[in-house]
Amino acid sequence: MIRDDRIDLITIAVNVPAHRDLVQAALSAGKAVYCEAPLGRSVAEAEEMANAVGSLHTAIGLQGRHNPAARRAAEPRILIVDNNSQFARSARLLLDQSGKYVACTVIDPHRALEAARSFKPDLVLVDLIMPQADGIEVAAQLEADCALHGVPIVFVTTLITPEEACDGRRINGHRIVAKPARRSDLLRIVDESLPCCAAA
Repeated sequence: MIRDDRIDLITIAVNVPAHRDLVQAALSAGKAVYCEAPLGRSVAEAEEMANAVGSLHTAIGLQGRHNPAARRAAEPRILIVDNNSQFARSARLLLDQSGKYVACTVIDPHRALEAARSFKPDLVLVDLIMPQADGIEVAAQLEADCALHGVPIVFVTTLITPEEACDGRRINGHRIVAKPARRSDLLRIVDESLPCCAAA
């Protein structure tokens, strides 16, 4: 199809590892090429393709940055572990709809470690008191996993009031906050607890 005389321009919009072969084939066929950035897997590969251009028209685009999937991949990932399915779902919905985060919920605390390994969160919100396993056990499992060690964990609970939470209470080094009743409270807790925001 690349060699079809009715085609003047070839657009390369696939994963970067496939760019080189497709760009080279299009250039060999004498076609103008539009390729999504980055052009190659390395500087050397990009230079190789650039040197093969000759007098053909080419362009490198950044359109992929606006792809919703690519944009969502860069957003902080928040894991919510809470046996209260209503709270967990509403918190996930709120975080997703904020446009700033990607959220995942786990209702069964025994599945928290498995979900965290798969989801790779930037922050974990854990209910402190759950009948199947308490939040302290969940936090210990997450901390013991070498891939998850260091991910911030925040305990949420109805056992304290927002006023009591203001004094910086911690359990095993993890922040403890009152379970947020308002949208603005949840967003503030997440913003304050993410490493990128806390360091700013």
